[in-house]
Amino acid sequence: MRKIGYGLLAWLVSEVVLMSLVGKLLGGWGLLAMLLGGVVVGRQLLRGQSLTSIRALQQAEPPGVGVLRVLAGMLFILPGFLSDLRALLCLYPATGRWLQSRLVAGFAAHQAGGFGASGGNLYEGEVEREDAKTPLPRP
Repeated sequence: MRKIGYGLLAWLVSEVVLMSLVGKLLGGWGLLAMLLGGVVVGRQLLRGQSLTSIRALQQAEPPGVGVLRVLAGMLFILPGFLSDLRALLCLYPATGRWLQSRLVAGFAAHQAGGFGASGGNLYEGEVEREDAKTPLPRP
């Protein structure tokens, strides 16, 4: 869990450093225009794909290209250029196929294993409440 936190912190710091460099290069209005352009592109990607992909996941269908477009749309909406680069990798056909195969494999493993497939300990047992034996007073 600590590695995830450090990874997110490193990603956040690198996004801020990269945005400050681009801001110095293009100016504040140029940086704002690029960030708003990413939001517009992300919104357009989400508009067409989000409901279709959500319905597919609710019906336990394996994730397809639509899920990658939803992920790319959300990454475009996040402010920053590294998230935009990751969104472009989701949309690029070669890396998109690789990501889709990873998603399908993870989805299949999750469907086959159920709730106990995470590798954690699962203890079966019964629970009996002591306070349930005494009747509740009536008002």
